[in-house]
Amino acid sequence: MDWNAQKKLQNRVLKKNNLFHMASNKDWALISNYADKTLLKNFLMYNLSSTLGLYYTPNTKFVELFINSSYCGVYLLTETIKVDKNRIDIPKTGNSFLAEIDFKHKENVQYVTSNQNKPFRIHSPKGASDSEISFFLNHINEFESYLANREKMILLVYKNGYI
Repeated sequence: MDWNAQKKLQNRVLKKNNLFHMASNKDWALISNYADKTLLKNFLMYNLSSTLGLYYTPNTKFVELFINSSYCGVYLLTETIKVDKNRIDIPKTGNSFLAEIDFKHKENVQYVTSNQNKPFRIHSPKGASDSEISFFLNHINEFESYLANREKMILLVYKNGYI
């Protein structure tokens, strides 16, 4: 197996570990940055996100990966994104969501498709009700309409004090 060609490895350890002074957890990701020959793009974006004070940014650390004494390359160890008190600390019910744009469409997973045909996979809350999904989809569609309309976007930015 060509480890350098891997995009991302997700690891689950048997018990919670505190790796490189990151909060204890069982779930970690190793990102190979295979398409980025500098190995810096993901690291810089995570660092910028943290510096700007965004609500949640995964902690990261460069590591050299060896498997069975065989060198596999430099990877970026990151916290996986999930709802947890040490990761994204949001209520697991109500109007708080953890979602991602995901074109893979796995079975038994909740998806909604926006007006701009973007498939959103809902990670949390698990088993969201129809009304919760409708609430989420309305917000996504409204946001996408603002992005598509420059005048609406400027109004949204000033109205909500984003500048």
